Amino acid sequence: MPVSRTPGARRLAGRSSLRSRRRIVIAIGAVVLLAVATVGGFVLAGDSSSPKVASAPLTTAAAAESPTDSPTPSATPTSAEPSVSVPPPAPSHSVDSEPPPVVTRTIPAVSGTVGVTTVTYIDTTRTTPPRGDSDEQPSRTLNVTIRYPVANAGGDGEIDNAPVRPGNYPLLVFAHGFNVSADTYAALEREVALAGFIVAAPDFPMSSSALPGEADESDLGNQAGDVSFVISSLLDPAAVPQLLAGHISGGQVGVFGHSDGGVTAAAAAYNSSAYDSRIGAAAILSGGEEAYPGGWFTAGIPPLLTVQGTDDGINPYSDGVEIYYDDPGTPKYLVDVNGGGHLPPFTTDDIRPAISVLISDFFAAYLKHDAAALARIPGDASVDILSLAGIELP
Repeated sequence: MPVSRTPGARRLAGRSSLRSRRRIVIAIGAVVLLAVATVGGFVLAGDSSSPKVASAPLTTAAAAESPTDSPTPSATPTSAEPSVSVPPPAPSHSVDSEPPPVVTRTIPAVSGTVGVTTVTYIDTTRTTPPRGDSDEQPSRTLNVTIRYPVANAGGDGEIDNAPVRPGNYPLLVFAHGFNVSADTYAALEREVALAGFIVAAPDFPMSSSALPGEADESDLGNQAGDVSFVISSLLDPAAVPQLLAGHISGGQVGVFGHSDGGVTAAAAAYNSSAYDSRIGAAAILSGGEEAYPGGWFTAGIPPLLTVQGTDDGINPYSDGVEIYYDDPGTPKYLVDVNGGGHLPPFTTDDIRPAISVLISDFFAAYLKHDAAALARIPGDASVDILSLAGIELP
Protein backbone atom coordinates (compact mmCIF):
# COMPACT_ATOMS: atom_id res chain seq x y z
CA MET A 1 0.00 0.00 0.00
CA PRO A 2 1.67 3.27 -1.08
CA VAL A 3 2.56 5.63 1.71
CA SER A 4 2.86 8.59 -0.62
CA ARG A 5 2.08 9.76 -4.09
CA THR A 6 4.16 11.22 -6.85
CA PRO A 7 4.80 14.98 -6.59
CA GLY A 8 2.20 15.60 -9.28
CA ALA A 9 -0.42 13.58 -7.42
CA ARG A 10 0.32 15.43 -4.20
CA ARG A 11 -0.05 18.79 -5.98
CA LEU A 12 -3.41 17.74 -7.48
CA ALA A 13 -4.66 16.54 -4.09
CA GLY A 14 -3.52 19.81 -2.54
CA ARG A 15 -5.31 21.89 -5.18
CA SER A 16 -8.55 19.95 -4.68
CA SER A 17 -8.37 20.38 -0.92
CA LEU A 18 -7.48 24.06 -1.34
CA ARG A 19 -10.57 24.68 -3.48
CA SER A 20 -12.70 22.97 -0.80
CA ARG A 21 -11.20 25.12 1.94
CA ARG A 22 -11.83 28.30 -0.11
CA ARG A 23 -15.53 27.42 -0.42
CA ILE A 24 -15.71 26.64 3.32
CA VAL A 25 -13.93 29.89 4.32
CA ILE A 26 -16.11 32.01 2.01
CA ALA A 27 -19.28 30.43 3.44
CA ILE A 28 -18.13 30.89 7.05
CA GLY A 29 -17.03 34.46 6.27
CA ALA A 30 -20.46 35.30 4.88
CA VAL A 31 -22.19 33.96 8.01
CA VAL A 32 -19.81 35.84 10.30
CA LEU A 33 -20.26 39.10 8.39
CA LEU A 34 -24.04 38.73 8.63
CA ALA A 35 -23.79 38.11 12.38
CA VAL A 36 -21.50 41.10 12.87
CA ALA A 37 -23.84 43.34 10.92
CA THR A 38 -26.82 42.17 13.01
CA VAL A 39 -24.99 42.63 16.31
CA GLY A 40 -23.71 46.02 15.15
CA GLY A 41 -27.30 47.10 14.50
CA PHE A 42 -28.30 46.21 18.05
CA VAL A 43 -25.33 48.06 19.49
CA LEU A 44 -26.11 51.20 17.53
CA ALA A 45 -29.73 51.08 18.71
CA GLY A 46 -28.80 50.45 22.36
CA ASP A 47 -27.56 52.66 25.20
CA SER A 48 -24.74 54.90 24.04
CA SER A 49 -23.23 54.63 27.51
CA SER A 50 -22.70 50.89 27.14
CA PRO A 51 -19.01 49.95 27.12
CA LYS A 52 -17.53 49.44 23.68
CA VAL A 53 -16.05 45.96 23.06
CA ALA A 54 -13.27 45.80 20.50
CA SER A 55 -14.12 43.02 18.02
CA ALA A 56 -11.42 40.51 17.01
CA PRO A 57 -10.19 40.88 13.44
CA LEU A 58 -11.75 38.48 10.97
CA THR A 59 -9.58 35.83 9.41
CA THR A 60 -9.56 36.44 5.67
CA ALA A 61 -9.63 33.78 3.00
CA ALA A 62 -6.11 34.77 1.91
CA ALA A 63 -4.75 34.22 5.42
CA ALA A 64 -6.56 30.90 5.78
CA GLU A 65 -5.04 29.60 2.53
CA SER A 66 -1.49 30.67 3.35
CA PRO A 67 0.84 27.69 2.87
CA THR A 68 3.10 28.96 5.65
CA ASP A 69 0.45 28.56 8.35
CA SER A 70 1.67 26.24 11.11
CA PRO A 71 -0.48 23.22 12.00
CA THR A 72 -2.62 23.36 15.09
CA PRO A 73 -0.85 22.17 18.26
CA SER A 74 -2.83 18.91 18.30
CA ALA A 75 -2.19 18.05 14.65
CA THR A 76 -0.14 14.97 13.82
CA PRO A 77 1.86 14.96 10.54
CA THR A 78 0.55 12.35 8.12
CA SER A 79 0.95 11.43 4.48
CA ALA A 80 -2.80 10.93 4.01
CA GLU A 81 -4.92 13.35 1.97
CA PRO A 82 -6.12 16.40 3.93
CA SER A 83 -9.69 15.98 5.18
CA VAL A 84 -12.33 18.13 3.51
CA SER A 85 -14.59 18.14 6.59
CA VAL A 86 -14.98 21.44 8.44
CA PRO A 87 -12.70 21.39 11.52
CA PRO A 88 -13.63 23.09 14.78
CA PRO A 89 -12.43 26.67 15.11
CA ALA A 90 -8.69 26.76 15.77
CA PRO A 91 -6.49 29.54 17.14
CA SER A 92 -5.34 31.89 14.42
CA HIS A 93 -1.70 31.67 13.33
CA SER A 94 0.51 34.35 11.91
CA VAL A 95 1.52 33.82 8.30
CA ASP A 96 5.06 34.56 9.44
CA SER A 97 5.15 31.81 12.08
CA GLU A 98 7.94 29.25 11.76
CA PRO A 99 7.04 25.65 10.82
CA PRO A 100 8.02 22.97 13.33
CA PRO A 101 11.58 21.68 12.83
CA VAL A 102 12.00 18.58 10.66
CA VAL A 103 14.05 15.89 12.36
CA THR A 104 16.08 13.64 10.04
CA ARG A 105 18.60 10.95 10.77
CA THR A 106 22.24 11.80 10.21
CA ILE A 107 24.35 10.18 7.49
CA PRO A 108 25.96 7.04 8.90
CA ALA A 109 29.71 6.56 8.94
CA VAL A 110 30.71 3.44 6.99
CA SER A 111 34.30 2.33 7.33
CA GLY A 112 36.27 -0.87 7.25
CA THR A 113 38.52 -2.98 5.08
CA VAL A 114 37.47 -5.47 2.42
CA GLY A 115 39.33 -7.92 0.27
CA VAL A 116 39.53 -7.41 -3.48
CA THR A 117 40.40 -9.76 -6.30
CA THR A 118 39.95 -9.80 -10.07
CA VAL A 119 39.07 -12.53 -12.52
CA THR A 120 38.54 -12.61 -16.29
CA TYR A 121 35.71 -14.62 -17.80
CA ILE A 122 35.23 -15.27 -21.53
CA ASP A 123 31.78 -16.06 -22.88
CA THR A 124 32.32 -18.01 -26.08
CA THR A 125 28.63 -18.15 -26.96
CA ARG A 126 28.24 -14.44 -27.78
CA THR A 127 30.17 -11.91 -29.87
CA THR A 128 31.56 -8.43 -29.21
CA PRO A 129 31.17 -5.64 -31.81
CA PRO A 130 34.23 -3.70 -33.05
CA ARG A 131 35.62 -1.10 -30.67
CA GLY A 132 38.49 1.30 -31.34
CA ASP A 133 41.24 -0.58 -33.16
CA SER A 134 39.71 -3.96 -32.32
CA ASP A 135 37.68 -5.89 -34.86
CA GLU A 136 34.54 -7.79 -33.99
CA GLN A 137 35.34 -10.57 -31.56
CA PRO A 138 33.78 -14.06 -31.59
CA SER A 139 33.42 -13.97 -27.79
CA ARG A 140 32.83 -11.52 -24.93
CA THR A 141 35.60 -10.88 -22.41
CA LEU A 142 34.55 -9.68 -18.97
CA ASN A 143 37.07 -8.39 -16.46
CA VAL A 144 35.41 -8.69 -13.05
CA THR A 145 36.46 -6.94 -9.82
CA ILE A 146 35.21 -8.70 -6.68
CA ARG A 147 35.05 -7.20 -3.19
CA TYR A 148 34.28 -9.34 -0.16
CA PRO A 149 34.35 -9.44 3.67
CA VAL A 150 37.63 -10.18 5.42
CA ALA A 151 38.62 -10.95 8.98
CA ASN A 152 40.12 -8.05 10.95
CA ALA A 153 38.35 -5.46 8.82
CA GLY A 154 39.75 -2.51 10.75
CA GLY A 155 40.93 0.66 9.09
CA ASP A 156 39.41 1.78 5.83
CA GLY A 157 40.54 0.32 2.53
CA GLU A 158 41.10 -2.80 0.46
CA ILE A 159 43.57 -5.68 0.61
CA ASP A 160 44.38 -7.60 -2.56
CA ASN A 161 43.54 -11.30 -2.34
CA ALA A 162 43.10 -11.26 1.45
CA PRO A 163 41.53 -14.37 3.02
CA VAL A 164 37.75 -14.27 3.17
CA ARG A 165 36.17 -13.92 6.59
CA PRO A 166 34.81 -17.35 7.57
CA GLY A 167 31.21 -17.81 6.47
CA ASN A 168 28.95 -17.82 3.42
CA TYR A 169 27.78 -14.58 1.81
CA PRO A 170 25.14 -13.74 -0.82
CA LEU A 171 26.46 -12.84 -4.27
CA LEU A 172 25.63 -9.39 -5.65
CA VAL A 173 26.49 -8.30 -9.19
CA PHE A 174 26.89 -4.57 -9.81
CA ALA A 175 26.47 -3.03 -13.28
CA HIS A 176 28.26 0.27 -14.00
CA GLY A 177 26.93 3.13 -16.13
CA PHE A 178 27.93 4.26 -19.62
CA ASN A 179 31.47 5.56 -20.25
CA VAL A 180 32.56 4.98 -16.67
CA SER A 181 33.91 1.79 -15.14
CA ALA A 182 33.35 -0.64 -12.30
CA ASP A 183 36.07 1.21 -10.39
CA THR A 184 34.11 4.49 -10.60
CA TYR A 185 31.81 2.99 -7.97
CA ALA A 186 34.57 1.37 -5.86
CA ALA A 187 33.48 3.14 -2.65
CA LEU A 188 29.84 2.07 -3.05
CA GLU A 189 30.88 -1.53 -3.81
CA ARG A 190 33.22 -1.60 -0.81
CA GLU A 191 30.61 -0.22 1.59
CA VAL A 192 28.06 -2.82 0.49
CA ALA A 193 30.62 -5.65 0.72
CA LEU A 194 31.39 -4.57 4.29
CA ALA A 195 27.81 -5.45 5.23
CA GLY A 196 28.45 -9.11 4.44
CA PHE A 197 28.17 -9.55 0.67
CA ILE A 198 30.41 -10.69 -2.16
CA VAL A 199 30.11 -7.89 -4.73
CA ALA A 200 31.19 -8.67 -8.30
CA ALA A 201 31.47 -5.76 -10.74
CA PRO A 202 32.21 -6.56 -14.41
CA ASP A 203 33.55 -4.03 -16.89
CA PHE A 204 31.28 -4.33 -19.91
CA PRO A 205 33.25 -4.79 -23.15
CA MET A 206 31.66 -1.91 -25.07
CA SER A 207 30.59 0.66 -22.46
CA SER A 208 33.40 0.65 -19.86
CA SER A 209 35.86 3.54 -19.89
CA ALA A 210 38.53 1.17 -18.54
CA LEU A 211 38.93 -0.47 -21.95
CA PRO A 212 40.63 0.89 -25.11
CA GLY A 213 38.57 2.71 -27.72
CA GLU A 214 35.56 4.98 -27.57
CA ALA A 215 32.68 3.65 -25.46
CA ASP A 216 29.63 2.53 -27.45
CA GLU A 217 26.18 2.64 -25.85
CA SER A 218 24.53 0.59 -28.61
CA ASP A 219 25.64 -2.62 -26.87
CA LEU A 220 23.45 -1.93 -23.82
CA GLY A 221 21.00 -4.63 -24.87
CA ASN A 222 23.70 -7.29 -24.42
CA GLN A 223 24.80 -6.34 -20.91
CA ALA A 224 22.09 -8.24 -19.02
CA GLY A 225 23.48 -11.37 -20.67
CA ASP A 226 26.90 -10.41 -19.30
CA VAL A 227 25.42 -10.17 -15.79
CA SER A 228 23.89 -13.63 -16.09
CA PHE A 229 27.19 -15.03 -17.39
CA VAL A 230 29.05 -13.60 -14.39
CA ILE A 231 26.47 -15.15 -12.05
CA SER A 232 26.89 -18.54 -13.74
CA SER A 233 30.67 -18.33 -13.59
CA LEU A 234 30.86 -17.40 -9.91
CA LEU A 235 28.36 -20.10 -8.93
CA ASP A 236 30.35 -22.71 -10.87
CA PRO A 237 32.81 -24.47 -8.51
CA ALA A 238 35.17 -24.94 -11.45
CA ALA A 239 35.22 -21.24 -12.37
CA VAL A 240 34.99 -19.36 -9.07
CA PRO A 241 38.31 -17.91 -7.81
CA GLN A 242 39.85 -20.35 -5.37
CA LEU A 243 39.92 -17.90 -2.46
CA LEU A 244 36.12 -17.47 -2.76
CA ALA A 245 35.37 -21.20 -3.09
CA GLY A 246 32.88 -22.29 -0.45
CA HIS A 247 32.05 -18.72 0.59
CA ILE A 248 29.24 -17.83 -1.85
CA SER A 249 25.78 -18.65 -0.54
CA GLY A 250 23.81 -21.17 -2.51
CA GLY A 251 20.60 -19.12 -2.43
CA GLN A 252 19.38 -16.41 -4.77
CA VAL A 253 21.63 -13.55 -5.84
CA GLY A 254 21.08 -9.80 -6.01
CA VAL A 255 21.75 -7.33 -8.81
CA PHE A 256 22.15 -3.58 -8.64
CA GLY A 257 23.33 -0.99 -11.10
CA HIS A 258 23.46 2.69 -11.95
CA SER A 259 22.24 4.53 -15.06
CA ASP A 260 22.71 2.18 -18.05
CA GLY A 261 23.82 -0.31 -15.42
CA GLY A 262 20.47 0.27 -13.72
CA VAL A 263 18.77 -0.56 -17.02
CA THR A 264 20.97 -3.66 -17.24
CA ALA A 265 20.13 -4.83 -13.72
CA ALA A 266 16.43 -4.11 -14.27
CA ALA A 267 16.43 -6.13 -17.49
CA ALA A 268 18.09 -9.12 -15.84
CA ALA A 269 15.52 -9.03 -13.03
CA TYR A 270 12.33 -7.90 -14.78
CA ASN A 271 12.46 -8.08 -18.61
CA SER A 272 11.24 -11.25 -20.28
CA SER A 273 14.02 -11.16 -22.91
CA ALA A 274 16.80 -11.25 -20.29
CA TYR A 275 15.12 -12.51 -17.12
CA ASP A 276 17.32 -14.56 -14.79
CA SER A 277 15.33 -16.57 -12.26
CA ARG A 278 18.34 -16.80 -9.91
CA ILE A 279 17.91 -13.10 -9.05
CA GLY A 280 16.12 -12.68 -5.73
CA ALA A 281 16.21 -8.87 -5.40
CA ALA A 282 17.22 -5.84 -7.49
CA ALA A 283 18.24 -2.27 -6.65
CA ILE A 284 17.93 0.18 -9.55
CA LEU A 285 19.86 3.43 -9.18
CA SER A 286 18.82 6.14 -11.68
CA GLY A 287 17.84 3.44 -14.17
CA GLY A 288 14.97 3.00 -16.60
CA GLU A 289 13.04 0.68 -18.88
CA GLU A 290 14.69 0.66 -22.31
CA ALA A 291 16.96 -1.20 -24.77
CA TYR A 292 15.38 -4.63 -24.22
CA PRO A 293 12.67 -6.02 -26.52
CA GLY A 294 10.79 -8.17 -24.02
CA GLY A 295 7.96 -7.27 -21.70
CA TRP A 296 8.74 -5.55 -18.43
CA PHE A 297 7.57 -7.21 -15.22
CA THR A 298 6.00 -10.13 -17.06
CA ALA A 299 8.48 -12.95 -16.34
CA GLY A 300 9.48 -12.37 -12.73
CA ILE A 301 9.01 -9.73 -10.06
CA PRO A 302 11.61 -10.08 -7.28
CA PRO A 303 11.71 -7.37 -4.56
CA LEU A 304 12.55 -3.94 -5.99
CA LEU A 305 14.40 -0.92 -4.62
CA THR A 306 14.46 2.16 -6.86
CA VAL A 307 16.67 5.12 -5.88
CA GLN A 308 16.43 8.25 -8.04
CA GLY A 309 17.79 11.80 -7.84
CA THR A 310 15.06 14.41 -8.18
CA ASP A 311 17.43 16.69 -10.15
CA ASP A 312 18.90 13.99 -12.38
CA GLY A 313 19.64 15.64 -15.73
CA ILE A 314 20.52 12.38 -17.54
CA ASN A 315 17.84 9.88 -16.54
CA PRO A 316 14.97 12.04 -15.30
CA TYR A 317 13.14 11.44 -12.05
CA SER A 318 10.15 10.14 -13.99
CA ASP A 319 12.20 7.11 -15.11
CA GLY A 320 12.56 5.88 -11.55
CA VAL A 321 8.91 6.57 -10.81
CA GLU A 322 7.91 4.61 -13.93
CA ILE A 323 9.84 1.52 -12.79
CA TYR A 324 8.21 1.67 -9.37
CA TYR A 325 4.64 2.03 -10.62
CA ASP A 326 5.01 -0.43 -13.52
CA ASP A 327 6.10 -3.15 -11.12
CA PRO A 328 2.90 -5.02 -10.13
CA GLY A 329 4.64 -6.98 -7.40
CA THR A 330 5.54 -6.46 -3.78
CA PRO A 331 7.64 -5.63 -1.89
CA LYS A 332 8.89 -2.52 -3.64
CA TYR A 333 10.39 0.78 -2.53
CA LEU A 334 10.87 4.16 -4.22
CA VAL A 335 13.47 6.42 -2.56
CA ASP A 336 14.11 10.01 -3.63
CA VAL A 337 17.50 11.70 -3.42
CA ASN A 338 16.14 15.22 -3.00
CA GLY A 339 18.19 17.65 -5.06
CA GLY A 340 20.44 14.78 -6.16
CA GLY A 341 21.93 14.64 -9.64
CA HIS A 342 22.85 11.66 -11.79
CA LEU A 343 26.22 10.21 -10.76
CA PRO A 344 27.55 12.02 -7.63
CA PRO A 345 25.00 10.65 -5.09
CA PHE A 346 26.33 7.16 -5.80
CA THR A 347 30.03 7.98 -6.03
CA THR A 348 31.32 11.18 -4.43
CA ASP A 349 28.49 13.03 -2.64
CA ASP A 350 28.25 12.98 1.15
CA ILE A 351 24.97 11.05 0.92
CA ARG A 352 26.64 7.96 -0.64
CA PRO A 353 27.25 6.08 2.65
CA ALA A 354 23.56 6.42 3.50
CA ILE A 355 22.64 4.95 0.11
CA SER A 356 25.11 2.11 0.71
CA VAL A 357 23.45 1.30 4.04
CA LEU A 358 20.00 1.40 2.41
CA ILE A 359 21.12 -0.99 -0.35
CA SER A 360 22.82 -3.30 2.16
CA ASP A 361 19.76 -3.55 4.40
CA PHE A 362 17.51 -4.10 1.38
CA PHE A 363 19.58 -7.07 0.21
CA ALA A 364 19.99 -8.37 3.77
CA ALA A 365 16.22 -8.32 4.20
CA TYR A 366 15.40 -10.19 1.00
CA LEU A 367 18.44 -12.42 0.44
CA LYS A 368 19.44 -13.17 4.04
CA HIS A 369 15.85 -12.94 5.39
CA ASP A 370 17.09 -10.59 8.11
CA ALA A 371 14.04 -9.23 9.97
CA ALA A 372 16.06 -6.49 11.69
CA ALA A 373 17.36 -5.22 8.34
CA LEU A 374 13.81 -5.22 6.95
CA ALA A 375 12.65 -3.08 9.85
CA ARG A 376 15.48 -0.58 9.24
CA ILE A 377 14.67 0.13 5.58
CA PRO A 378 12.12 2.97 6.14
CA GLY A 379 14.59 4.71 8.47
CA ASP A 380 17.47 4.16 6.03
CA ALA A 381 15.35 5.85 3.38
CA SER A 382 14.78 8.92 5.56
CA VAL A 383 18.36 10.05 6.13
CA ASP A 384 19.34 13.63 5.30
CA ILE A 385 18.23 14.29 1.67
CA LEU A 386 16.77 10.80 1.21
CA SER A 387 13.01 10.35 1.49
CA LEU A 388 10.76 7.32 1.12
CA ALA A 389 8.45 8.31 -1.73
CA GLY A 390 6.73 4.97 -2.14
CA ILE A 391 6.45 1.58 -0.45
CA GLU A 392 4.28 -1.47 -0.97
CA LEU A 393 4.66 -4.57 1.17
CA PRO A 394 2.96 -7.96 0.83
